[in-house]
Amino acid sequence: MGIIRFLLALSVVLYHLRFTMGDNVVPLVNFGVRGAEAVQVFFIISGFYMALVLNGKYGAGFKSYWLFISNRYLRLYPTYIATVLLSLGLCLVMRIAKTTPFGTYWSWLYSWSYAPYRPPVWEKIVLAFSNLFIVGQDWTFYFGITKGTGHLAWMWNYSAMPGAIISARDYMLTPQAWTLSTELTFYVLAPFLVRKKSLWISTLIVCSLVLRIWLTGIFGEKNLNFYYRFFPTELAFFAAGALAYKLYVKLKPASLSTITGAGLLILMTGFILICPIFGQRFYFFTAFTLALPFIFNVTRENKWDRLIGELSYPLYMIHWFMLTVCKALFSLPKIHLQGVPLLVVTVSSCVIASILIVLVIELPMEKWRASRFKKATQPPQEPPLDHVAATVTGPQKNL
Repeated sequence: MGIIRFLLALSVVLYHLRFTMGDNVVPLVNFGVRGAEAVQVFFIISGFYMALVLNGKYGAGFKSYWLFISNRYLRLYPTYIATVLLSLGLCLVMRIAKTTPFGTYWSWLYSWSYAPYRPPVWEKIVLAFSNLFIVGQDWTFYFGITKGTGHLAWMWNYSAMPGAIISARDYMLTPQAWTLSTELTFYVLAPFLVRKKSLWISTLIVCSLVLRIWLTGIFGEKNLNFYYRFFPTELAFFAAGALAYKLYVKLKPASLSTITGAGLLILMTGFILICPIFGQRFYFFTAFTLALPFIFNVTRENKWDRLIGELSYPLYMIHWFMLTVCKALFSLPKIHLQGVPLLVVTVSSCVIASILIVLVIELPMEKWRASRFKKATQPPQEPPLDHVAATVTGPQKNL
């Protein structure tokens, strides 16, 4: 599913381009899935993969549970912290140069340094912890910093917050990393969820969808705090992926048609690239969930597909930083770009940056994670027979 994952990450990049580059590129990227739908498809894929590894690689018990959680965290953290450090470096450059062309990062610098919104010590610790370790970033949408006191306050509606409150979101260096926090929450629960029977998982999906409908009816679809980003309502997507894994096992990999899988892969790729699905989300997500076992089966042993898929996470993480830098650079009079050239150069820069991250960070870390897993799950080796014999006969010589 590497090509699907890469295209989903690319969809997020193109969607965010319209906010960073404005009218220059909006007509060029106004197609295919939006950023929100791409993220939710990622959640479905994550549910499928976690069900796959938990049912196939990890056993029961606390030791196995801790190995799973720590390995998943180590999968996300190195690339995340590299992005944070790059973003922090950019903010320091802005501070020294006293320049403000960097959008999101200027908002971050403003939030931490502007006196009326400067948080007190405990709030600083909470916000810095979330910046440093990912945990809780999805919850920053539900809190704001009050003007004057700097204390955290509950905020129901991120898009309609009062002027006296600045969103806690603005204190995060990587705006897109809220999805990682949501992923981590799922990882904590996954060992207890994905091993359940299909009926139990289906019930969980229904409960999550009912909650989504109920909250949307109360707060409206425009209030993304509960329609989007809220873990209990996003849980339906993770659970749908786990249910797709159950279907994969029931159908048996050997019996799945390669032609069907290839056809569904092409169809879903077309939807992601070309067809806008706004207003048809339920049908798209249902179709993708049902197609997932076939797509996974036809791509699981394809080396090139796997390599392309490895770019998806670093592309997703580094893109906001790269978009911000590209906007600042390509707005300069001497290298001014717009339209198609701006789109091509910016997206290419994001892809090249993600390739560098894979080579420098992801591949070495993946080797270490694999050896760590092997060491933790390898049964203790029995001593050689000659060593056992020497141990038994040795003391007898002293008798």
